[in-house]
Amino acid sequence: MLYGVRVLFTNSVGDCDERFYEISIFTVQAESALEAFEKLEKHLHAVHTGSYLNTKEENVRVSFEILDSFSIYDDENGITEVYSAYVRNHSTLSEEEYKKVLTSQCEADELVPLRAL
Repeated sequence: MLYGVRVLFTNSVGDCDERFYEISIFTVQAESALEAFEKLEKHLHAVHTGSYLNTKEENVRVSFEILDSFSIYDDENGITEVYSAYVRNHSTLSEEEYKKVLTSQCEADELVPLRAL
């Protein structure tokens, strides 16, 4: 079966500990959601070395947390929903501010601290 596995990567830059978050969804061939989780976890541990130097020679530390795994089924109409999640605002942010946080992405110039040497 095909499973989707959602992962949260945290990139911490330099001494100031500036953080960047990346949410990725991987597809994994496995017999169960648990096997998909374990298979991807093993792969990510092998691929991610833990840290690297950026273009300013600052240390960038990379960590990850697997958030969930789920089955991916093909719909009979050729449409497949790969992922869906409901979220609620349990923060002190206004609904408008919260929506902005959920939908905001880094601009290209903001990602400069993540560029490797």
